[in-house]
Amino acid sequence: MKRSRWTLLVSGALVVGLLALGGTSVAGPVDEPQGRQLTGRDPRPRPPLGMRVRLEILVGGKVLPTVAHAGKTYLPVPEVGAEYTVRVCNDGPRRIVAIVSVDGLSVLNGKPASEEHPGYVVAPHSNVVIPGWRRSMNSVAAFRFVERDKSYAAKVGRPENVGVIGLVAFEEQMGRPILLRDREGFGAAGKRLPSSPGRVGSVGTEYGREIDSRITYVDFVRSNNRRAVTVYYDTVNALRDAGVPVDGPSPMPFPGGGGFVPPPPGYTGK
Repeated sequence: MKRSRWTLLVSGALVVGLLALGGTSVAGPVDEPQGRQLTGRDPRPRPPLGMRVRLEILVGGKVLPTVAHAGKTYLPVPEVGAEYTVRVCNDGPRRIVAIVSVDGLSVLNGKPASEEHPGYVVAPHSNVVIPGWRRSMNSVAAFRFVERDKSYAAKVGRPENVGVIGLVAFEEQMGRPILLRDREGFGAAGKRLPSSPGRVGSVGTEYGREIDSRITYVDFVRSNNRRAVTVYYDTVNALRDAGVPVDGPSPMPFPGGGGFVPPPPGYTGK
């Protein structure tokens, strides 16, 4: 499990939920009976607790459709210059902390994204809408689709992962935290979030206009239950050139009508 020193409660019209801040382990001695330290994640395997997490990209309040291809999920950008928001949905029974990256950078501190970075906390059967890069406790800079060289990542000298939006979510640990004798194996860098494939990334995300988004601190302890979602985005033409079938119809989960399952040809009932 992982315990964060600080956590942030997010309020306001655009972002509603919780934000968890913390490093790989507790920074200083906390609850140390007989010299032991509280740190890291619980190494004992725990069964999933119905964790159901979704990542959605919205423009004008509408969810953008994605395309599944070769084991990856792609997002055709409808218009370069459009502002967008990221929505993390928690359909499970416990709170989650959602660590979100855009173009390989944390949306909370602008550093190369890591699973150990801060994240938004989402209540059970709820969602958090993230409208931009966090500037302060009170505001964010809007996400906006722009040409690669105008993206925030390119302007800060980190363009190598332009074109990807990532989510890693951890379910909240319930019950008493485990006490570990040392902190070995819990490096501060942690696992990095997925990077962009080679031929996608002509479009990136701008550090846009300032938007009100207020936050405050709460507490959160991470369990080992983890889910990851990665979306690669670019213009329709760029995705088409990369071989992504953006022109085909989307699969339909319920294409037919009612009734029962008919037998196949040659079925005899034996």
